[in-house]
Amino acid sequence: MWGADLRDAVFEPTNLPTLEWTAEAQHLELTTYYKNPGPLTQLRKQCQDASYHEQERAITCALNRGEAERDSPIERWFKRIAFDYTCQYGLTPGRPLRIVLCLWLFFSFVYAVFMHQPGPSGIYFIGSRVWRGRSNTQGIQIRPRAIRATNWWKFPFLWLRREWRVLRAAMFFSLMSAFNIGFRDINFGRWLRLLTKREYDLKAVGWARTVSGFQSLLSVYLIALWVLTYFGRPFG
Repeated sequence: MWGADLRDAVFEPTNLPTLEWTAEAQHLELTTYYKNPGPLTQLRKQCQDASYHEQERAITCALNRGEAERDSPIERWFKRIAFDYTCQYGLTPGRPLRIVLCLWLFFSFVYAVFMHQPGPSGIYFIGSRVWRGRSNTQGIQIRPRAIRATNWWKFPFLWLRREWRVLRAAMFFSLMSAFNIGFRDINFGRWLRLLTKREYDLKAVGWARTVSGFQSLLSVYLIALWVLTYFGRPFG
């Protein structure tokens, strides 16, 4: 078993091999079983007792994958998308955070596209303005500004500066949507707004609001999954 490649191997021995040798085997997470998951379960317990934490997570992944293959097609695909692709049943606990980062960048470009589209759907700047001793709340839709006629060689720089401002606002709104998490006095979205120089808020309207809600749900799920897999063993 020392250095053996256990990819797609059926692990159902009568007697467990030496733990030190098995721990050095490769692709434990791709091991499977035919009928009896007992030997894999016992091997995981031995790894846990001997503090082989990486091997323990790999065997947990193999057991959950084997169990999922015996479920109905709908359950199997649900577990694959929700647990396997996201964190490999706890084998890669840092992957959910990387997915959140990728989603943040992806949705930033989506919101930037909304800002360029005509119509009321988009991102609005909500701020307060004092006028004649009264504070008035105003909502202004964020749109790219028109570029004034100028020398042809200046146009690319002005266009890049305009698009950077739009993308910067979209990235900040995407970050607020990703961390729109609140529990009692803990509110990450409010803490992010405190980092700005002015007191304002960004609100989504129309389809942009629907996309923002979808991003928030995905991010909350992935962050919760990261916390559970990094600090615990939710899959066994």
